[in-house]
Amino acid sequence: MMRKFLVAGLLVMPLLLLGVGFWFWRVATTPVVLATEVVVTIPAGAGAGDAARRLSQAGVIRSALAFRAITAVHGVNHRLQAGEYAFVGSLAAGDVVHRLVDGDVLLHAITLPEGLTRQQIVRQ
Repeated sequence: MMRKFLVAGLLVMPLLLLGVGFWFWRVATTPVVLATEVVVTIPAGAGAGDAARRLSQAGVIRSALAFRAITAVHGVNHRLQAGEYAFVGSLAAGDVVHRLVDGDVLLHAITLPEGLTRQQIVRQ
């Protein structure tokens, strides 16, 4: 009787692992298509879990769990950089991870009129 359960378990376990692997591959490689720009802020000190939650809530990634797994597999879960990120177009989870590791943050242009002192610039 016990032998039947052991054999059944040995048959089911590879199928289960195969299914989980296939799900992970689909989530990690299937891009999310964003028609409009989505801006997500990752605060200083945020870990991979917090970043994954924010990105998932904004619709930038499909799964926070898969995002965390990707950062762990690549060994970059402590290298995600804080900042304000703009996402648009077709993005796979791996693309999002690389942008956060590289610190590809949203830049804001400012114009400083000539001839103003530092104090005048600060007041404006």
